[in-house]
Amino acid sequence: MPALKNATHEKFAHLIAESGDTATAAYAKINPKAKNPDGYASTLARRADINARIAEIREEVLTRSVLALTRKRELLRQMGEGIVPTKVINRANGVEEVYDKLAAIALDAKLAGEMDDRLKISQDNNLSLTFTVRDRESRTIDGEGVMDAVVIPDAEEGVLSLNDKVDIPHEPDPDSPGP
Repeated sequence: MPALKNATHEKFAHLIAESGDTATAAYAKINPKAKNPDGYASTLARRADINARIAEIREEVLTRSVLALTRKRELLRQMGEGIVPTKVINRANGVEEVYDKLAAIALDAKLAGEMDDRLKISQDNNLSLTFTVRDRESRTIDGEGVMDAVVIPDAEEGVLSLNDKVDIPHEPDPDSPGP
């Protein structure tokens, strides 16, 4: 169904379908100076074309709000491989992308049921913790490399890189003995 021709009716339908407003609240938002918002809202809410449009908008909202489990797992796979950032931060000087591979892998493991992070206490109220720790120097996880590649973008002109050596001038400490 195409959008309603009357813009007020279309907005009314969207407010009810998307935000869950009552008919009166939706009409009051559209026309706050209305003398009888209950009456106008009731009249609009009884119209067949508006009810059909509300139902259609609700269906669109439901279908776009549910992310399929397979899509979630695919996004987490891409985040775990460093293809997609796990977090994007908009800053005044540009966009910063964060690639938290470990968090993506942990979340994917939880979704798959591979990781149980619940605390287990035995009947006699003894607490038992078991840790599995890999060698600190190990670069493998289940036979695969921890990181296939680290990509560091070229620094812009005038920006220091990690390998640049910089002398930082400092004021002599007045409490220290002189040379």
